[in-house]
Amino acid sequence: MQIRRLRRPLGFTLIGVSGCQAVAFIIIPFLDLSWEMIATRMGLLFVTGEICFAIGILLLGKDAIKWFKGTIAKLKED
Repeated sequence: MQIRRLRRPLGFTLIGVSGCQAVAFIIIPFLDLSWEMIATRMGLLFVTGEICFAIGILLLGKDAIKWFKGTIAKLKED
């Protein structure tokens, strides 16, 4: 029963983590690191960010998916 109460906060948390990773994805190329380290960290951030976003959306359920599809449809109309 407690898992049901944790689904919504955990979903929003994972989406927030995905957003933080997107910001870090932008910052990493400007750090003083070797190109190999930059490529490795950016690849890792990209993959984990997408996984966190997908799991977060799945945890939030049908309402979040409907909202997301509606937002994309509005953007396509413009």
